[in-house]
Amino acid sequence: MDKPTSKMVADAHSVGPAASRVVDEVMARIAVRFTRVEPRLAVRDFVRSLMAAVDRKNCWQLAEGAGHERFSRMQRLLRETVWDAEAVVQDAPQRPSRCARSAVAADPRPS
Repeated sequence: MDKPTSKMVADAHSVGPAASRVVDEVMARIAVRFTRVEPRLAVRDFVRSLMAAVDRKNCWQLAEGAGHERFSRMQRLLRETVWDAEAVVQDAPQRPSRCARSAVAADPRPS
């Protein structure tokens, strides 16, 4: 996929600013569980893509939603990156803050 098309697909699958605040809140809590910056960036992209309004959520769709040209980063995160999933679940907020929930509910996704 060429770069302009990749950017266009990413824009179509992106989340609004309120959802970005939720991603920031989650990442602030779980980032310490990933020792390298590359997995942290991949996790941020992964979470943002999961929140986007796409019909199917496979590595290819998630990678496109994140603006990646290939899906290898998402696959590497899921297959090869060493991280403690139980610790991430414990660190992640069980419920996003009330402010973030309200903002997401009121924020229409970009069209």
